[in-house]
Amino acid sequence: MPACSRVVTAARIGGVFDQGEPLRERLCFPPPAGLPPATSARSAKSARSAQAARSGESTESTQAAQSSESAGSTGPVPPSRWTLWRMQAAFDFLAGYSLPGVSKYVRACGIRLRHGRPEYYSPDPAYREKEVQLLQVLGQVGRQPKKKVALFIDEMSYTRWPPPSSDWCGQAPAPRPLAKRKPSRYQRYRVVAALDAKSGRVLFRQESRISGEVFSRFLRQLDQAYPKVQTIYLIWDNWPVHSSDVVKQTLAEFPRLQVVRRPSYAPWLNPIEKLWRKFRQEVDYLHELAGDWKQLHERVQQFFTQFAPGSTDLLRYVGLSGEGKLATALKAGP
Repeated sequence: MPACSRVVTAARIGGVFDQGEPLRERLCFPPPAGLPPATSARSAKSARSAQAARSGESTESTQAAQSSESAGSTGPVPPSRWTLWRMQAAFDFLAGYSLPGVSKYVRACGIRLRHGRPEYYSPDPAYREKEVQLLQVLGQVGRQPKKKVALFIDEMSYTRWPPPSSDWCGQAPAPRPLAKRKPSRYQRYRVVAALDAKSGRVLFRQESRISGEVFSRFLRQLDQAYPKVQTIYLIWDNWPVHSSDVVKQTLAEFPRLQVVRRPSYAPWLNPIEKLWRKFRQEVDYLHELAGDWKQLHERVQQFFTQFAPGSTDLLRYVGLSGEGKLATALKAGP
């Protein structure tokens, strides 16, 4: 191998690591507006310089005129994310690379294209107070499981038309999984359910509409399901039905039912959301019962009824067993 080959290889590797840290730092911020692909930017610059030379203008005056035009226009829309060609255009040391070359370069710098996650944030001004109260209630239930029960209560909808989702099938050009809807018309049904934080027991009702009267009947059902406990904590959100007059009257009739308000827009404090997810994954997605509304109701009934005796597996699935914040609160000792 020629001696110069080692020098070139060393320079290339050293260059990657030399630029890696500033590259990672810059990619933490959105790219600037108006970045064309690097090849287009170089071609446009060369064309403008040639035209200026032919017309007797200097490159500087051409650039000044372009700056003046840009100042009077709205300008391009600033992008929110980086792409390979934006990196190629923004960093001089990447201008000579092809897009596959840019990809290899940034990967050598320890940079990967990764899917983002949402920031956990609740706009509820009383978030902290409600979270503290919720954790205290779970601690009381953990210490006195025979006297107190905590029920996470929520509502969801399902429709006659199956939602599309992924499924195993033949590779393209084979057809993709089809969410079959015909011959049927769109219909929706509602489910209200209560998840026992300690046992994993699920109590529920499904109706075409969850009105204040229907919800009040559900509260009576919950009261009857726990005849021996002293307090039944109802952990729910600010759904208007919860504050209806008929529901307030029912709560007054059954003093064991004590309301605990969850923070609004805080699904991480509502483990029953994962029960809904489990339902979607196991029953709802791509179901083939669009033509048999009655059988679909029965399938939904069967899914939730399986948790009527309680389920330790469900508790693990929804995060009420293990090392999470809610599970830790339930395990708190005296």
